[in-house]
Amino acid sequence: MKRKAEQIGKHRVTNNDIMQGIDELMQGKQADIFYCDPPWGQGHIRYWQTINKRHTGEPTKDIKYEDFINQIFAVASKYAKNIILIEYGIRWRQDIIDMGKKYGLIHIGIADLQYRSGSRFLPLDLHVFAKTKVDIPQIYFDNLKNTSGMATLENAVLPLAVKGGIILDPCCGMGYTAKAGVKAGMTFYGNELNGKRLQKTIDFLKSKK
Repeated sequence: MKRKAEQIGKHRVTNNDIMQGIDELMQGKQADIFYCDPPWGQGHIRYWQTINKRHTGEPTKDIKYEDFINQIFAVASKYAKNIILIEYGIRWRQDIIDMGKKYGLIHIGIADLQYRSGSRFLPLDLHVFAKTKVDIPQIYFDNLKNTSGMATLENAVLPLAVKGGIILDPCCGMGYTAKAGVKAGMTFYGNELNGKRLQKTIDFLKSKK
C-alpha cells in the first residue's frame, strides 16, 4: 500500500511510483532545482524489485529502459523551473543527452563523478540541463570531479541553490538530496517507491523541523 503525500514542516514527500507521475507531490508547484539519480540498466529496469520485494513482498515488475528514462525527463520538464541535474551511467551518456534534446532542454555540460562498486570506484556522469541558457562556470564542474555520495550532492546543489526555493528529487532514496537541500536553505520535495528507503528521508526531515 502506497502512502499519500506527507507534509513534514515545509517539506513534502510521497511513496509512489514515478511512472504514475508526481502530481500529488507537487500540487502544481515547480522546483528551482531538479536533481535525480534514477536506477539505470540495459533493456529492462527492475527498479522496484531490488529492495522492495525483499523487504515488502511486493511483486516484481520490469519497465523498458526507454520508457523509464522518457518518464524521468517528462517529470523534469514539467516540474523544473530551469535547472535539471541527472546522474546516470556513462554508457548511456548519448541517450541521456538525446532525451534532453527531445524535451527541448539545453545540455550545459557533464561532471565526471564516481560511484562505489564493491571496493572499486567507477565513473559516473552528472548531466546539467537547463530550459533556458545559464552560465555555469568551469569551476563548478571542476569541484564535482571524482566526487561521490554526499560530496557530489553538496558540490552540485549548493552553488545553484535558491534560498527558500524548492529542490525536487522524484527518486529520492535515503535522503542525500534532502540533506543537501536543507543545508542550502531550500524546501525539499521528494518521491520514492521504496518505503524503507523513504523512511530514512522522512526521519531526517523530521529531525530538522
